[in-house]
Amino acid sequence: MSDSLPPGPENSTMASLIKIGHIYLNLELVQSIEDFFPRSKEDRIVVHFNVGGGGEQTFAGRDADDLRTWLNSIAVNLHDATVTEITGRPARRTELPTPLGGGAGVTGTESGA
Repeated sequence: MSDSLPPGPENSTMASLIKIGHIYLNLELVQSIEDFFPRSKEDRIVVHFNVGGGGEQTFAGRDADDLRTWLNSIAVNLHDATVTEITGRPARRTELPTPLGGGAGVTGTESGA
């Protein structure tokens, strides 16, 4: 998406944006997100981008908390998704969350058949 294009019907789609504090993140450019709290109890999240030579944006304090809360609301925890049930088979997700709150979330698990 180019910043130099004038608005019009052929280029009117917006990037997937979220706002954290005073910064807008284009989710289409995010390569990975590293949360330091679980490992070192440091209230810091670093967002790594996959454009040009890379780059990163660090969030701390309330901004890190807000981003962490949003990420946890849309992320699928792989440990939870592979917990075995009484059948001894891995549980399967029946529905996955959609990004940016666009639709239904995880509704539960069902035993694999």
